Amino acid sequence: MDRYYLGMATNDFLRDVVGNWKGEGKLHLPWVEDNPVQSGSTGLHVDLDDSKTFATITYWWTYEGKRQEAVITVICDEKRKKVFMGWVDAWHMNYDVMRLMGELEKNRVSGFGNYFVGEGEKDWGWRMTLEMQEKKLMLKMDNVSPDGESDWAWEGSYTKE
Repeated sequence: MDRYYLGMATNDFLRDVVGNWKGEGKLHLPWVEDNPVQSGSTGLHVDLDDSKTFATITYWWTYEGKRQEAVITVICDEKRKKVFMGWVDAWHMNYDVMRLMGELEKNRVSGFGNYFVGEGEKDWGWRMTLEMQEKKLMLKMDNVSPDGESDWAWEGSYTKE
């Protein structure tokens, strides 16, 4: 076989959520004592390439009145039962492309990656999940310390436009 995989590499979940979504987002800033949760409008768009090989998810949200934008590229590997994501964000991940990997699941896309915090420091982890919950598309992100402690960082709740 000339190619590794000749069929579609996006799962049913991604094909089902293609389109424009709008909603509310929450940013968790645990170091801000008086107001650790910032809320605001957010939008998200899911698109597939023509051959349905990968999905591109673009989303935006606001922080202190400024629009923040992000892109997630997703590909599902049926043979290895894995999902791979590349993520950049104007606020969280603005110095590199984070690669996340997870188990291929039927009803959601979820992955885990690591990010650099400084010379001599252990990398921190980042978990990202996109799934449907009660007719809402949810984008959730958790920050994971080097010791494995997880704390939510971002949550967007979207309805289809």
